[in-house]
Amino acid sequence: MAGNFIQLRFAVEGDVMVSRVFDTMGQKITDISPALKEMADSFYRHMTDVFENEGAVDKRPIWHPLSPSYRRWKAKHYPGAKILHLTGALEDSLTKKGDSHAVMTITKTEMKVGTDLPYAMAHQKGVVRGNYILPERKIIELTDSVKKEWTSIMHRFLYRIMQESRGNLNPGPEKTL
Repeated sequence: MAGNFIQLRFAVEGDVMVSRVFDTMGQKITDISPALKEMADSFYRHMTDVFENEGAVDKRPIWHPLSPSYRRWKAKHYPGAKILHLTGALEDSLTKKGDSHAVMTITKTEMKVGTDLPYAMAHQKGVVRGNYILPERKIIELTDSVKKEWTSIMHRFLYRIMQESRGNLNPGPEKTL
């Protein structure tokens, strides 16, 4: 019996950060939005940790330091502001669902989360223009723990669907992978 499959894929501008395929054991599942909503919540929690720790979460390194001249300017004009925290707009757009620059769209089969701020990708990938260098400071980079959490979310979701289809509404034990 040929099975049906669900692919979980998360990418930033074509850079695939997670790709998993789940066998639905022959079930045709057309709406995975409950799992995607849970993953979106996880994304926002993760991004909050990323900004609070200037990139250094799990095994990720801290973001590249500011240049000496920019560090002096920032200390004078925005005292106490951390890296990538000049106005707070970028952080808010990636940590607060309702922010005016937050991108969050969830359909039955797809989730898009992120920011519409045009300078976000320059920080994500880095920029070199002549003598001007903006170092790469990966903002969105799913850690192994987030990948495991999302995989677990999808497993639990599929398990519930399969139990419900068999008439067994007891969700059973939760498994963490």
